[in-house]
Amino acid sequence: MPPMRRLNARFKNQSNRVSQREIRKQEQRSKCCRIPPFWLLLILMLLSGSIFGYVRWNAIATTLLQPSKGNGKDLLSTVHTATLENCTISFVPPPARQENDWRKPLWIPSFPSSGSSSPSNKGDIVKDLIEKLFGKQGAVKNYHVSMKNRLKRCKGVSETVGCSQGHPYVPVQPEQHTQNFQSNVIFVLRNFMTAFPAEHTDKGIAYHGNKGQAPEEGWRDVRDKYIESSMKAWKDVLQWWISADYYKIATYVPYERLMNPETGPAIVQKLSDTLAESGFEVAPKEDIPCIWYQVTSKEIERQKALQVYTPGFTPDQRKFLLKELDSLIQSYHADDSNPQSGKEELVSILQSYRDEVRFKARIDKPSADSAAVPK
Repeated sequence: MPPMRRLNARFKNQSNRVSQREIRKQEQRSKCCRIPPFWLLLILMLLSGSIFGYVRWNAIATTLLQPSKGNGKDLLSTVHTATLENCTISFVPPPARQENDWRKPLWIPSFPSSGSSSPSNKGDIVKDLIEKLFGKQGAVKNYHVSMKNRLKRCKGVSETVGCSQGHPYVPVQPEQHTQNFQSNVIFVLRNFMTAFPAEHTDKGIAYHGNKGQAPEEGWRDVRDKYIESSMKAWKDVLQWWISADYYKIATYVPYERLMNPETGPAIVQKLSDTLAESGFEVAPKEDIPCIWYQVTSKEIERQKALQVYTPGFTPDQRKFLLKELDSLIQSYHADDSNPQSGKEELVSILQSYRDEVRFKARIDKPSADSAAVPK
């Protein structure tokens, strides 16, 4: 072979060897950075599980009182609360004050079974929240509960932060007690669509020895007889406290938003701020998520054991509830120009209640004995 041809062949072979070495190096680098399909799948599964857990918790919390029959045996197992499940509250309250140094308490009005006071004394989550914020049991008392020489009309042997009642549904004449109460009011409310059947359940537990919900036909009978008068009572409680002269609603505590993980902790913070502004020592901001979780997770467990069916309404009753809520929204919407009045927040809450009735109310049949329903 001529020298020039040998030189060209040698150069070509060297170039091929260099190219092959570069290809092998690139393959090795690619392998180093490549995630095996199994591990990639595992990571995706973990991420999707976390996202699903949070979404599932939100769905549970926002529809607590509308579970379908047999729904969710392990509600808490679906909650993505790794950082709160074993949380502890750091707040250490100061020593109890002497009686002559007690501060005036705040009224906590609500329709029964709305999260503040109920006939069965169950599900009073606002009471639990305030007592954890204040750091002392017994800080919230019910106006209608008395114990000889120990408790009467919310005054007892320990300092009272809040006094729960349902005036004017159950009259207490708060205008006659202005010298004993602060003007700030903590108003607890809940959609009538769920508060009404919850009250019926609590009455059955308190007065008839029921262990859970009464038979559904019993609910239908009570609903068809008393839906109009009960809706009026629900509105009367709200309207009396809004129009009171001495008292002003310092904060609204809507049950549904309180139970929602996206809005609940912020509502607890507002509740804490109201107590602090009223002169009470409260837990620091860092404790708020834990306080919220401890109380709401307990309520979820209670609801899980309690509910076996979703209380429904007839089509005409659903129209009646929508009409009543529309009327309230229009009346307060026309008077929400002053942000300090709280009317704008109230309108937002009532609009959410109207949407829940419109889109989530379970349509049911009349009771067997019912002949008339609201039109």
